Amino acid sequence: MSLKNHPPMSSQQGKSKYFKKNSGFAFDSLESVRKKLLDLSGRNTLLNYRHPKASCIRLIDELPDQIYEVLTLGKVFTFIPVPEPTERELIEAGYIEVDPVSKQKTSIEYPTAEQWAKYLGLDTRYDLPEAEITDDRIEKHQDTNLQTLLYAAELEARLRSIRSKAETAIEESGSNILYLALGFLEWYESRDSDVKRMAPLFTLPVQLERSKLDRSQGVYRYTLTLKDDGLLTNITFLEKLAHDFDLILPLIDEDLSPEVYYRNIKNTILEHQPKWKIRRQASLVLLNFAKQAMYQDLNPDNWPDDSRIDNHELIKMFFGGKTESSGGDGLSYATEHPIDDIQDAHDKFPLIYDADSSQHSALIDAVEGHNLVIEGPPGSGKSQTITNLISACIANGKKVLFVAEKMAALNVVKNRLDKADLGDFCLELHSHKTHKLKILQDLTKRLNKQK
Repeated sequence: MSLKNHPPMSSQQGKSKYFKKNSGFAFDSLESVRKKLLDLSGRNTLLNYRHPKASCIRLIDELPDQIYEVLTLGKVFTFIPVPEPTERELIEAGYIEVDPVSKQKTSIEYPTAEQWAKYLGLDTRYDLPEAEITDDRIEKHQDTNLQTLLYAAELEARLRSIRSKAETAIEESGSNILYLALGFLEWYESRDSDVKRMAPLFTLPVQLERSKLDRSQGVYRYTLTLKDDGLLTNITFLEKLAHDFDLILPLIDEDLSPEVYYRNIKNTILEHQPKWKIRRQASLVLLNFAKQAMYQDLNPDNWPDDSRIDNHELIKMFFGGKTESSGGDGLSYATEHPIDDIQDAHDKFPLIYDADSSQHSALIDAVEGHNLVIEGPPGSGKSQTITNLISACIANGKKVLFVAEKMAALNVVKNRLDKADLGDFCLELHSHKTHKLKILQDLTKRLNKQK
């Protein structure tokens, strides 16, 4: 079915095929958790982006398709400021008056970046020109520069801040939040509303790097490249449109250009909402799509028919407390093992850091293959227990997958293992610092250590 002729979604179309079945408690619990992953309120920047000055760079006088084409070819863009006016230019433009007799100079005002850009003949509108009405031979649309509406010093300060925030997000959570948004949909909560909301449409995952020093202006230039993370449809906006307006947001495909995507939205969305508009704007933005991946993974329509998540023993136990294999005993608080009465306890379940009886008991349960949840307030020794647990599993020939929401938690445990001379047993598999060659080198190092 072509997107052009796609009808608006009815109230039944958007529902999973599994909702029609008697799903059970585990399924209902998963669906409840899934719904909480997406924030459909006006606070969400994926639905209502406000272009905050401190964490956004807006482009002018560029072509969305040309930007996308250059980035997908692996080329590098450079952010360009509005040139600072010289004194002579300020005099010629009337911003400085010169007394014809005394030659004394009087400054009337200093032009803003937007005022000076207009004087230089730049198109200062944030709504970008359309390709069909633009002369393709114009050199400014064939280069690898991204024109901004900022002077050099402010541009550098903003880009430095944005890059710092993006790097912090990757270090703490492993998630990229830096995107180049090509196009926004201006929409309203109701036909009577006058409050405009801007939802990002065509978003490209990008990487921002500091480049060479521009000695003429005393600032660093910054470059932009495309990350190999794939294009992301704004699923939050898709669900908002389906839930509140019975409309389907077209999915983004790598074969689509921004202009084609705009036309798809025009044919599927705007014909039902004539008040809404596609705003052809381009901005470097910080957006958090991290929960979208989890939302998609928990979509029942994405589950294999023979391997539904809600049928997994651990999921049943976690949400329902009972499984067929557990005999319906349910969940309960664990009891502490009499450590001193267990023969060779410290050989079978060794400790590399101090642990009390409850922590040692948790380690024993984990090594023996029991499923458990360990919780405790800050400072109660959870990281230390995890470190002991990993070392005990290594001693018992087991493999461990350690996952954490934030990189800081991983680093705490990794540093403890390093101090215990067990760091070489750890492989960093999913990180912005990891690549294929490093993994192979780490494997070789570990194999050589066993010889």
